[in-house]
Amino acid sequence: DPGRALSVVVWNIHRNGDPGWASDLAAFAAASDLVLLQEATLTRELRDRLDDAGRHWAQADAWAFEGVVSGVLTASAETPRAACVLRATEPLLALPKSALLTWYRLDGRTETLAVANVHAVNFTPGTDAYRRQLEAVVGQFADHRGPAILAGDFNTWSAARAATLAEIAASAGFVEAVPRRGARSSFLGMPADYLFLRGLGVDDVWVEPVLSSDHAPIRATLRLPAR
Repeated sequence: DPGRALSVVVWNIHRNGDPGWASDLAAFAAASDLVLLQEATLTRELRDRLDDAGRHWAQADAWAFEGVVSGVLTASAETPRAACVLRATEPLLALPKSALLTWYRLDGRTETLAVANVHAVNFTPGTDAYRRQLEAVVGQFADHRGPAILAGDFNTWSAARAATLAEIAASAGFVEAVPRRGARSSFLGMPADYLFLRGLGVDDVWVEPVLSSDHAPIRATLRLPAR
């Protein structure tokens, strides 16, 4: 509903393998309209936590082990109107990373809310493969006229990767929602997780400390544009 607050959490859940992940996910899902997970392993327990919170979900799997898939997963209070999966292969490890784009109907509006949940390629000798993946994701927003979210684990462990991300996000009209409190998870001294916005206001954005993953989730209260 345009004009109301929109609560979002962005979290690399570390393959839901650390103690306490289920209770933390249950709390975040119950309190958030949008739950953007990376490294989500689609176990029965994870699905139960989302179901208990009344959240619809879609997943872009990247790989599977013993029949259980892992990848990015977006859960939401409303069913997405459409979804699109993009995959990119790690050049050195030949393992895929995935991105999931979802679109949501806005009450009384012809525009939709577009959401990109990204887990970026990591082990690359340069930034070419990294750039190709990010450009493919933001390219999906080229004709989108409504509000949009670009978020996830972007593996910005070097200044060159961080600069590439900032350039591509800015070229598509996105502005970073920098956390106002709390410390983002960092690798090699650089933050890994980001929340970018286009056409949305920010009431608050912060990092929630947890012990249930090697990444701390970014949480935000956003504002959809009024009719």
